[in-house]
Amino acid sequence: MSGAITIQQLKRKWQRSQFLVRMLTGLAILLPLTVLLQFLAGGELWIYITGIIVLVILTLIVYPFRRITVSYVTSHLDINYPSLEESSSLLLQSVAEPGILQQLQIQRTSLALENLKPANPYLRRILYATAALLLSILVTLLIRDMAGRKRINSTAQQNIEKILPAGISSIKLTIISPAYQQQAPHVSASPDFEAPENAMVTWEIRTDKPVKQVTLRFNDSLTEILKPVDEQHTRWLFTKKITTPGFYQLGLDNAWSSFYKMEIRRDQLPEIIVHSPRPATVIDYGYPKRIQLNASVSDDYGIAGIRIMTTIASGSGENVNFRQDTINITGLAQKQTSYILKKELDLAVMKMKPGDELYFYVSATDHYRQEKKSDVFIVTIADTARLMELDLSLSGSQVKPEFFRSQRQIIIETEQLLRDKDSLSLQVYQTKSAALGIDQKLLRLRYGKFLGEENEFHDDEDDHETHQPPPTGDQQAAQFNDLAKLMEPYTHRHDIAEDATFFSPDIKAQLKATLAEMWNAELKLRTWLPQQALVYEYKALRLLKELQQKSRVYVAKTSVKTTPLKPEKRLTGDLSAIQEPLRNREIYAEEDVNMPLAEALSILDKLQTTGTDYSAADYAKIQQVSRRISERAAHEPALFLDGMQASQALLTAMKNKAPLNNQDITMVERTVIRMLKTPQQAPVKLPGRSNELSDEYYRNLQKRNNG
Repeated sequence: MSGAITIQQLKRKWQRSQFLVRMLTGLAILLPLTVLLQFLAGGELWIYITGIIVLVILTLIVYPFRRITVSYVTSHLDINYPSLEESSSLLLQSVAEPGILQQLQIQRTSLALENLKPANPYLRRILYATAALLLSILVTLLIRDMAGRKRINSTAQQNIEKILPAGISSIKLTIISPAYQQQAPHVSASPDFEAPENAMVTWEIRTDKPVKQVTLRFNDSLTEILKPVDEQHTRWLFTKKITTPGFYQLGLDNAWSSFYKMEIRRDQLPEIIVHSPRPATVIDYGYPKRIQLNASVSDDYGIAGIRIMTTIASGSGENVNFRQDTINITGLAQKQTSYILKKELDLAVMKMKPGDELYFYVSATDHYRQEKKSDVFIVTIADTARLMELDLSLSGSQVKPEFFRSQRQIIIETEQLLRDKDSLSLQVYQTKSAALGIDQKLLRLRYGKFLGEENEFHDDEDDHETHQPPPTGDQQAAQFNDLAKLMEPYTHRHDIAEDATFFSPDIKAQLKATLAEMWNAELKLRTWLPQQALVYEYKALRLLKELQQKSRVYVAKTSVKTTPLKPEKRLTGDLSAIQEPLRNREIYAEEDVNMPLAEALSILDKLQTTGTDYSAADYAKIQQVSRRISERAAHEPALFLDGMQASQALLTAMKNKAPLNNQDITMVERTVIRMLKTPQQAPVKLPGRSNELSDEYYRNLQKRNNG
């Protein structure tokens, strides 16, 4: 039985190999054939259908359909492997009681087949088919490259022949970029071009025969006359600096060509991305007075310079002084388009003191003298001396906890403990540090009451439960279906910390940050590290000071200038000079910019259906829209130049009563649709879901008022 299983496995394996050979061979034939047919016939759908049919026919011719069966496997084994003694077919015979010789031969054949590893007869064909496929891919790429070059050349030649007017044999445009861009001159044989801003463009035009005059007309307004270079007047030159986009026409004596595009590639501003520091940074007590500035600067044609503009503000009130400085970044290459800025700002070197503020931004310029500035970043050094002089309050309502040591007192005693460290024993030093930690804990817990936090100290009695007499039988029956009453003995309910106060969310967040700093200070004091605790104590004090400032409102003083009084007119009651003011104002309806375009669309739609059925008013409306398209084409030729040409061709046909071209009408319609502005949506009242709670509240309120 094991021999029969082996033969079945060989059958399936050879069937898969045969299918793989057919697929590889078919692809090797189909790829170059399809590309060749596409190149010859232009890429129609019938090419691919023909290719698939040819693939099926050729694969059947090269590899005729041969179904691999078990008998084919056994005959192949008997022919190629003599050790099987041409008895492999015995393994597949189903005989109820084979003879003794037959059993012995089956055993010998099974043993020989188990020790034998038959080779795949399709392995060599797979290798040949793979090599043929690789060769076919190479041939396909060569055919596509040749076809693409021929198509591009033929298309370019057709375009040049199509857009150049009669009498001009060739046109050559030489585009010279500005010197700071350091780019090689670009030569083009097409009248349409795209040039960098402020580039010099030279037109070299050759004519078939001598002509009297060659002119260029830019944006339908400026006309330039070209100068002949040779005596035969067949070669003409003109150079112009391109600063704005638009279009132009080429004039040969009295004949004018179609419109050609002039597109401008603007020089982009430098790009500045500041990764660090944050927009506002506060350096607390104990932290190094250094700021790491990390930024990336890039520009399309190279960075000319990078500067860090700093302003230091010191003092307060009317005694505020400002110091400005500039830090120039050196080491920029001539054509370096990107730069990674890493600069450490040492505030001590910049002579900043506690309470001073640093304002800085990064400025970058390119070789076109364009400047880009980043956002302004603020760095403040916390003034610990000023914080110790201020009386802190949490909010405008002067909400304060019970009597306890303030944060300033804890800081003063911590600093005193550090000064007395050398004169104290280790046990006394640790005891005082732990006592300060307990004071910090009490302060943290009492400030935590403002956030609805629970006190960690509890009495023996459970103050959360109220002792009430047991309910009667009727009350028990009424409360049987009350889920809240049933769950009350098994739950521990308290106020939610987020809803326990009336503070705003930003004050809550800052108060939580203050409690976190107090917790860190308590940890360091309890572990006998008061020097490290001092850093967190000062930060907690600064956060409390900011909470105090948030509860204040500043109103600037303004001086009032009144008209001086005349004593001789006082108390006379003369009102003859007082007249009622009269104001005249003419109100005009706002012109809808889309109205002429919408009317033109309806006229164009009518022209497509009726042909020559149009009036003088229709012609005037199309002429008005054509002028608007010309204005847009002067600024965006890539989008509106084709529409302008189509509109002028349509106007010429309408004026001469000639048949109208549907392609021109369609192009004008597309251009008009592109020019339409999307109207702003008028504000409307959106239907909202009713709030049952608010509705019930207003109903009860109305009942009370009526009652």
